Amino acid sequence: MGFEFMAKLRKKISASDSPLPEKETASRFSFPIALLYPSVWLRWAGSLGVALVFMSVLLVILVWTTFVETCFGAPVASFAVYGSHWFAALLVILALNILCSAITRLPWKPRHLPFLFAHLGILILLTGCALTWQWGEEATLSLFEGKASSIAKKNEQCFEVRFIPMVSDSLASDFTASGRVQSETERPVADAERVRDTQAEEKIVLPFTPGPFRWEEYQPRVWFHENADYSPLLTVPLRWAMLFGKRDSGVLKPIALKPTDNAVSLQGATIEVIDYYANSSVLPAVPLELSVRFERAVPAAFQNARLSDETDASTSGGTTTGDSPDPVPRKTKVARNWEAISLRLPLPSENTFHSLPTSVRTTLSGGERIVYYTTDIQEEVEAFRNSQPTDLPKSGAWGQIVLSIRGRTYPIDVWKLMEGTENRVRYPLGNSGYTVEMLRIEPRGPVLWLNVTAPNGTSARIVLFADRPEMNVHAKLLGVFGTYWFSPRQGGTESDSPQSGAPNRPGLRDPADPIDLPRIDLLQGPDRKLYYRYWTGQSLVSSGEILTQPGREGALISRQLSFADGTPAAVELTVDQYVPCDLSGYRIAPAPVLRNSRGEPARQMAKLRLRMDGITEEFWIRAMLPTMLPQPPGSDQVHYHYTADKTIRIVWDYRQLDLDFGLYLKKFEQKTEPGTRHDAAYSSLVDQIRFNDAHTGATGDPSKFEVLRSNVPIRMNQPGVFRGTTFGRAYRFYQSGRSGPFRPGDPRFAYAYDGTVFPGEKEPREAIYMSTFSVNYDPGRGLKYLGSFLLILGIAWLIAKRPVHVLQEA
Repeated sequence: MGFEFMAKLRKKISASDSPLPEKETASRFSFPIALLYPSVWLRWAGSLGVALVFMSVLLVILVWTTFVETCFGAPVASFAVYGSHWFAALLVILALNILCSAITRLPWKPRHLPFLFAHLGILILLTGCALTWQWGEEATLSLFEGKASSIAKKNEQCFEVRFIPMVSDSLASDFTASGRVQSETERPVADAERVRDTQAEEKIVLPFTPGPFRWEEYQPRVWFHENADYSPLLTVPLRWAMLFGKRDSGVLKPIALKPTDNAVSLQGATIEVIDYYANSSVLPAVPLELSVRFERAVPAAFQNARLSDETDASTSGGTTTGDSPDPVPRKTKVARNWEAISLRLPLPSENTFHSLPTSVRTTLSGGERIVYYTTDIQEEVEAFRNSQPTDLPKSGAWGQIVLSIRGRTYPIDVWKLMEGTENRVRYPLGNSGYTVEMLRIEPRGPVLWLNVTAPNGTSARIVLFADRPEMNVHAKLLGVFGTYWFSPRQGGTESDSPQSGAPNRPGLRDPADPIDLPRIDLLQGPDRKLYYRYWTGQSLVSSGEILTQPGREGALISRQLSFADGTPAAVELTVDQYVPCDLSGYRIAPAPVLRNSRGEPARQMAKLRLRMDGITEEFWIRAMLPTMLPQPPGSDQVHYHYTADKTIRIVWDYRQLDLDFGLYLKKFEQKTEPGTRHDAAYSSLVDQIRFNDAHTGATGDPSKFEVLRSNVPIRMNQPGVFRGTTFGRAYRFYQSGRSGPFRPGDPRFAYAYDGTVFPGEKEPREAIYMSTFSVNYDPGRGLKYLGSFLLILGIAWLIAKRPVHVLQEA
């Protein structure tokens, strides 16, 4: 069979009108030698048989991809097929087949023109598609009426990392010889110098393409276990196609935001993605199971509590509250039984997700409190362990606060801060360059409102609760964490205050008042370890780490500890079950991706590993929603990492497209179908503008920009074309959607409209619209149009010429 094939091959090559020299033909050589000549491979690559086989395979792939898109959605089809490198390789092979087919026809004759036009059109069309795929831009821009912006959001995700410096010498002149900061009246111009230096902040963008599924699904053992209802003819090829899809995992690399940027670095930090959920669900936290026994005397106010030696045996190890028929005398020493406690962190609601700290507390039979809460910041854990009061009995009636800044603690007596409240005196925190001033104090509690200022002038507010440390509000951006130590028994009478003329101290409380009773604080850190702090009501006895290896749900740990042994405040504690939360108050579990869903967007979660200065930190972070409305990130959508001289802020957002011009939305028009509220058509009237400075955010102030083109309409079937002022890129804006109308009472109306009268109008608006545009930059648009025209011309020419050619052959 092999000799017959070679004989036919030699005959075809000899009979062809090939322009190749006779000495390069394979007619005089055997089969192995013939394969060494490029002409053989060229004719084989451009043959009709190869073209038919390859195009049949390509057709089957496209049909299969259509079903994949129908079942799993367009993102899956784009990830596994259309946007993959292997599909691009198939198109390159198609282009090579067409090119070889045209070369083998040399020398070209007039009868080859229709054939050449069609094949040249396909090549040009594929070239235009390659340019679009490599350098094209797709983004979305939303504008309220009367607002302008030059920032659009791409359909690509990224991690935005900001390095915020925290070291400056700008406060050196504010300190007086007495060691405290001058008051507002003493230095009237100081605040003008305390402006945040945004030029010193550095913004780094890490592109992140996670893929349409959670990463565990890419493992062979779990391939599409939740899609068993689909045919294997659909899922089995998709399993292999996903392995070659483009997704970013491991250590992420930064990119330059501007063409003028040279080297981009993370200042010695590395960010690695170690897990990803395309959609996730929020599960309640597993309860923290404890057993506690105090050896202290029981106050009279809690005499109805169940105690071990004076209650029925049925209550053994059981409850935290109850009724006892025999009152326990005040200050009576009794042997109390173990009390079982179950602490489950509440699940935050979606509307108030992480707006307040998530915590849980319970009161034991003797009035002692157990508090359990979480944090995702390691610096807060260090402050929790190391913020010990200094000489608390001598601190006065209002107690003492301890501020922790990057590993160093600064105790301050509260009466000293109260002295300068009226004059807004700022007190320095050692040599750190930070200052603190008191804004307000609430005697009931008590509660302190403080203002902390960093060396670079950035200020943040801190709220400290004496008896509810889980409710404290810290200055996380500045890396400042506080603790308020207060005991009603400190200070004696008003005359005992260390400073004469100090504000009235809080009145003495009954010893049974909870603030005067022991409290155990339990904190879960970002390292998933459990930490404790034991406060007797008058002093801090002990703090440290309880568990280093968390257990599984339902597994008994039985980790036993004892504090203050041999003292009246002795306590024994046993941890029976501890399963850490992924985030405050809940656990994260993967959920099926809502394919082709128009409802709630998927809750994307990623687990990152941050390494910097020898410290490794792992944490979960949630993606921002793809909306153009301004929204601050929730506490699970932003992560802070603190170093000695800077703060690192990480947000998972969408990449921005910075246009070199802006659009100003003058008016939005909506037309509805007669008798209904359905949209019939809508359009926008815009101005192309150029900002006068570096301001690119949403603004409506005409003094900040100049108009380049005025009154440009953008309709549903009539896009607006705007050319950039720097690089000359032609951007097309398509009218893709709208929101509104927003009326008074709506927060979006208050954000977008300040009551001013628009140019050309006589009265203020009663409603406001937001118009959404699809922004497109396509560098291959012209080539695609030209290629399509040549392809259609070649096909039409072949069809028109074929009958004449057949008649001539007849």
